[in-house]
Amino acid sequence: MGTSTFYRRDTSPGRGSSKFNGLDPFNTSENGASSNWGSQGADAGLYENADIHAVRILAMEPTSHLGRGPGIGNSRVRGYYNHAQERLRILGEVPLRKLDGDDQTIIDPNGDPDTSFLAKVPADTPFTFQTIDKDGLSLNMSQTWHQLRPGEVRHNCGGCHSHSQQPMPFAGTAASKPDYNVLDLVLGTPMLSKDASGETILVEKEERALDVEYYRDIKPILQRSCVGCHSKDGRQEAKLVLDDEAIVNGYENTYNRLCRDSDADYGIKPVIRNGTWRQTNASRYVRRFQSRRSLLIWKIFGRRLDGWTNEDHPTESVPGDASTLPPDANPNDADIDFTGTIMPPRLECPATDRGREDALRSLDRPWSPH
Repeated sequence: MGTSTFYRRDTSPGRGSSKFNGLDPFNTSENGASSNWGSQGADAGLYENADIHAVRILAMEPTSHLGRGPGIGNSRVRGYYNHAQERLRILGEVPLRKLDGDDQTIIDPNGDPDTSFLAKVPADTPFTFQTIDKDGLSLNMSQTWHQLRPGEVRHNCGGCHSHSQQPMPFAGTAASKPDYNVLDLVLGTPMLSKDASGETILVEKEERALDVEYYRDIKPILQRSCVGCHSKDGRQEAKLVLDDEAIVNGYENTYNRLCRDSDADYGIKPVIRNGTWRQTNASRYVRRFQSRRSLLIWKIFGRRLDGWTNEDHPTESVPGDASTLPPDANPNDADIDFTGTIMPPRLECPATDRGREDALRSLDRPWSPH
């Protein structure tokens, strides 16, 4: 399966906020906010076509049985929880940028840099796509599932959500040529990584990628790199506690505080009238499937990643205090600033030795708490 281009796309359908360039607002109490991300994929913040580096292909797996794990006996609590109510696993990540023998960018028949691809995927397995940048963070995401039967080939979509324009034919693209290297996502898992100099490279693993799980992959990182400044019995920078092991509503409370706090039960509150985290915010720190717009990932990378600057939207000078917004600022137009403090630069997970890459991807491929 594959496609001809990711430049020809419609990823901002519906109505959006003019304050946020037509995308979903950061956090508003007003109804009628754009359904761009929740219903149609759309764009995770601002980016240029030049930021499109690879496509991530995700497989959908069954969720756990309701009779297992936390929440047993409560039909309202799944034994397995993630932000899509689905269990997602990376089948592979396929680089889209191509150079010729003279290291010149290959141009497609449309006159754009060629971003076509073709990959072999498991048959009878639901899958979907994320366009990702060099850091492996999602730029946009398809909200529909696809599936291929054994032997079926599909590469005729003509673009990414290309509904309002002429589709671009697959024929004539680099991926349509006989010498194109078709990555096999059935027998291995190609994934982006970084070399010693920080350049993005592709690592082709010979085994299937595992699901990111909270206890195995995320909690060890929090304990080693975060608890020193975010402890219930010690320092509580930003009122954030990351060593709360009490089970609340079926989940460890650190998990609730960090990525399951839409009611703003913990830490710094939002400034909007109803005092909750709305739209795709799972908490102050995590935005569902939008790691580029999530404060937690800004801290990991040490920079703002969503394409806006701190000056583009009002932010209260005292976090959580709406009275400290700039004069005449509307709380519904506010967002969070990046202050420049960062987490430690290395985030290896000793339990699995998969390292920083899987930790960063966890915002685009939500965690299981079990």
